[in-house]
Amino acid sequence: MDRDPAKRSFDDLVLRETPDAVILTLPDGRVRYWGKGAEAIFGYTDGEAVGQLLEDLVVPADRK
Repeated sequence: MDRDPAKRSFDDLVLRETPDAVILTLPDGRVRYWGKGAEAIFGYTDGEAVGQLLEDLVVPADRK
């Protein structure tokens, strides 16, 4: 099913610019997408976060 390119561009823009921490993970818990809100809240850039285990990024060491 092909999506309308304008709709896809809008969806991508919303994901990139929302202040919320949008994070997508793979079934094994590794980060697939790390939005700007997540960067602002947790302090990691998408380049640092993508491929890492979500738990390692958001759970404080003393809580593991």
